[in-house]
Amino acid sequence: MGRFLDLKGKRFGKLTALHRIEDGEKGYAKWLCRCDCGGEIIVTTKHLMRGTVTNCGCNPKKTAGNGTIAENLKGQKLGMLLVIKRAENRNGRVAWLCRCDCGNEKICTAKQLKSGQVKSCGCRNKMKNINYKDISGQRFGRLIALYPTDMRDKKGSVKWKCRCECGKDCFVTEDALVGGNTRSCGCRKKELQAEVYKKVSLYEGTSYTILKTRKKPRVDNRSGHRGIALRPNGKYSVYIGFKGKNYILGTYDNLEEALEIRKYAEETLHEGFCEAFERWKHLSHDDKDWEEKNPLIFDVRFKDKEFHITCNIKELEERYSVSRGVENEAEDK
Repeated sequence: MGRFLDLKGKRFGKLTALHRIEDGEKGYAKWLCRCDCGGEIIVTTKHLMRGTVTNCGCNPKKTAGNGTIAENLKGQKLGMLLVIKRAENRNGRVAWLCRCDCGNEKICTAKQLKSGQVKSCGCRNKMKNINYKDISGQRFGRLIALYPTDMRDKKGSVKWKCRCECGKDCFVTEDALVGGNTRSCGCRKKELQAEVYKKVSLYEGTSYTILKTRKKPRVDNRSGHRGIALRPNGKYSVYIGFKGKNYILGTYDNLEEALEIRKYAEETLHEGFCEAFERWKHLSHDDKDWEEKNPLIFDVRFKDKEFHITCNIKELEERYSVSRGVENEAEDK
């Protein structure tokens, strides 16, 4: 019967029916209505006659249990959704434009958001058919797993967005989290490295301790030798690092020649520096004041595949010997 009612010009609460638009669900006609506030809304005959909708949403509906439904949700985080701004009402309900953690935007009603009926743009539903363990909210070291993503590693392990104690967000696979391989966003590694550097002897950014003890090549080194890289064309590139600078020693056809060049560089730079450093520390006896007044100089110049070293260790030893001789004479007197 509702489809034949002419509601044009009639008032329903704050709404005035302007004109009929089309038939809605179950044969009820839809009417374009203007609210007293100036807003317009499309409402079915059923909702108008029953008093379900009496305004465009500007006047929040009251309920005894829930209080004001149309509260201002702007800026609130509900599930994975951040409420951005008001959107056009949906079926007489207040709607909001939201941005999901995955970056997509979605329009949801206030009821959907507040009741928890909608917690994401739909990206969470995509994960339902994927076999993964729900670790959301769990802590792994410094990391808290927030939610799974569509990203996978080579083994198919789900990548989770995580938040570290330092406040930084990162993406970590479920295997790495559960297995304990990743415990932070990387800040923990930096702190451990800083602690290590405090324990080693450093001079102008070069670690004497590391130069003396580190001999094995990196795990991704295909040549099997430190400082030698096997190229796709079968040739060997030789390099060496010292005082924060990387020296390229050339590319060679066979491994034996590359090993010879690398050995020359190690003896000249690494072993030469370590020897000078040991002699310098022997002179100082860990006296920081003496070391500041008598700094070790070990400068490197690389030209035409040859290293030219400028070192003052002999001069320091001679100066030290003279000063000790003067002190001995003073004691004899």
